[in-house]
Amino acid sequence: MDTPAADSSRSSKPWRTKPLNAYQDAILQALLASERPLSSADLSRKVALGTDEARGHCIRLLKKGLLASQKRWVRRSFGDRSRRNPELFWTLTQQGLEYLAARGGADAWLAPRPETTA
Repeated sequence: MDTPAADSSRSSKPWRTKPLNAYQDAILQALLASERPLSSADLSRKVALGTDEARGHCIRLLKKGLLASQKRWVRRSFGDRSRRNPELFWTLTQQGLEYLAARGGADAWLAPRPETTA
């Protein structure tokens, strides 16, 4: 029986071999342009997706190692009350920056920035 381990791991983890779709690429570009972590709701507005759809694409990018997530407690107002809810904020990893640089989108961000003298 010939069952190579490499072939079985590829079929059980398709997110590692499938290329990025247009929405995932748009999410990476939006995070690059923002220069700060964005919540799933912010990303969904920037790339014209529903919040759950944007979160799903971000999870796939997280599994590929292109994004990192951080859970923060955010205070939201509801009428005359407010409460704290957990939200995920997404940032680009170094691997995500390198991916964008390879596609020609992050060259300015990877270049060393000159020191400013004030």
